[in-house]
Amino acid sequence: MVLAGKRSIRKAGVKNRIALGLLGVGVVLLVGMIFLLGFWKDGGIAKEIVSYIFDIATTVTLWEALTILLVENKERRDLHRDLARRFASVRFHQKVSG
Repeated sequence: MVLAGKRSIRKAGVKNRIALGLLGVGVVLLVGMIFLLGFWKDGGIAKEIVSYIFDIATTVTLWEALTILLVENKERRDLHRDLARRFASVRFHQKVSG
């Protein structure tokens, strides 16, 4: 059980680092999109296509990062809390012979 707990903590740490990386990429894409569209005055359909691609890339990376950081971590905490509550109620008694 301790080994499974250590493995779960290590896996959570890796996922959190991935989520923070995705969050950083999302912020960089968002800032890049703001600067690019702010300085690109005329572009017609090309500007719209680039804007659409940046919008999708930014949205997907930010939502995935937030899903990992908020939803999956909450589910993991709830699972650990439930397991701790179950194992806390387990008691061992010595059998009295007689």
